[in-house]
Amino acid sequence: DTPPQARMENKKERLDNLENAFTVKNHRLTENKKIVILDDVTTTGATLKEAKKTLREAGAKKIVCMVVAR
Repeated sequence: DTPPQARMENKKERLDNLENAFTVKNHRLTENKKIVILDDVTTTGATLKEAKKTLREAGAKKIVCMVVAR
């Protein structure tokens, strides 16, 4: 539960806002899996970076990030 990224002034605020924002409750769903993350819009990449970090820590084998708009 974080404030919207669009309201952040700069990249540092966006990165700080999302630090440890995500969690994987059931690691069996991610361990050794190939996962695709689809984001509607990216500006700094903070959301994708944090999501990818969380999935990697949960044992994901490969993570591909895709964005609709930049």
